[in-house]
Amino acid sequence: MPRAQRSHERWNSPSETHNGETVVIDSDGGIVSFAHRGAGLILAELERQRLRAFDDGPDSPAAKKLKEYGCNGAITIDALLVEGVDPNSADTADIGKTRTLGDVLFRRHEFNGKELSPGVETRLSNEVSVAMRLVWLRLKGLQVSRGPKGEIPELLSFGKQHPLLYDALLHIHKVDGGSGEKGKKISRYISLGYRTPERSEGWEQRYFATVP
Repeated sequence: MPRAQRSHERWNSPSETHNGETVVIDSDGGIVSFAHRGAGLILAELERQRLRAFDDGPDSPAAKKLKEYGCNGAITIDALLVEGVDPNSADTADIGKTRTLGDVLFRRHEFNGKELSPGVETRLSNEVSVAMRLVWLRLKGLQVSRGPKGEIPELLSFGKQHPLLYDALLHIHKVDGGSGEKGKKISRYISLGYRTPERSEGWEQRYFATVP
């Protein structure tokens, strides 16, 4: 999918709400924080305008795409605006650790109700994120080693469409036997995230039978 279309879908996603991130402009008018988000926003709006130009009626391909993306006007984003900071502050902006898909899954407690310790839940959230991307790439016909990392909103949507990934990982985790002396029956050889999409008591057949 072209980058503009991915950006368009992201900014129109119901899950993309105001999260408190700021737009920071320095005293010289330069962008300290917003360059990448702003570029994505511009690409999304350009894609919307391109589709509008080819909108020949409700049954046209462009109209169907606009409806699919949920476009009801110009693409916008709510953000807090901070102006007048020192131009040198860009050197220390946005240098924190990037939030991973595993971090997001843990924060959402996707394994809630499974009676897992916080440590195990953290590990399984990271492992299912690996499995999620692996299957996502396979279904696209892409090589894992050369495939894209995948944007978090897109992978979250994929995970919701394929909940059996969680069931398979929980089964593999149980078979693995934990981290004790008799544990790590699987993870000592291969990560649970990579093992999950493979065979697990017929899970592979049941899973791919649900994939359109």
